[in-house]
Parts: sequence; structure tokens; C-alpha cells
Amino acid sequence: VRNGMIYVPSLDGRVYKLSASTGKIQWIYETEGTISESVSVIGNMMLLGDSTGKVHGVDTETGENIWDMQLDGHVSSTPVVSDDTLYVATQNGSIYAIR
Repeated sequence: VRNGMIYVPSLDGRVYKLSASTGKIQWIYETEGTISESVSVIGNMMLLGDSTGKVHGVDTETGENIWDMQLDGHVSSTPVVSDDTLYVATQNGSIYAIR
């Protein structure tokens, strides 16, 4: 939840942005895999990982992909940002620190 909006990841590979006050869908972002972890919202960017091993950066206003990065396996953690570094873990046992 951020700025009156709710970001709902789904096992169907989509993230739904909903108005917290009305429940109305603002946009839907689709991935090629499933999403089993929470998303993070930092500033105007939503960060998420999927079962294909891809990490996505999505514009929170438009729902459009800003960037993505392929990792070595299913993303098994909620993306976390600390001191301008994005941390993500995969089911292959890797932990990535991305700047």
C-alpha cells in the first residue's frame, strides 16, 4: 500500500494496482511467469520478481515497464532497496545486489 493505492501480486503473473478507497483497478502489469512474493514500491517505481527469474522495474503511474533484468532462477524474495542498492534472492541460492 502506498499513496492510497494497493499493489496486489498474483500467481497468474499479474500485478494489479487498485485504489484503496474504491477498489477500482488502475492498471494491470503482466509478466511471463508467476509472482509468489510481495512487490516493493520505492518512489515512483514498483519492483517485483517472477518465476522466470526476471526482476522488473515498473512505473507506478502508468504500469509500464521501465527496465528488467534476467537472473539465474526463480526470484524467491521480495525485492528490498537499501542505500541505493536493490537486493534480490533466487531459488538457486544466489543473492544479487544491484545498483
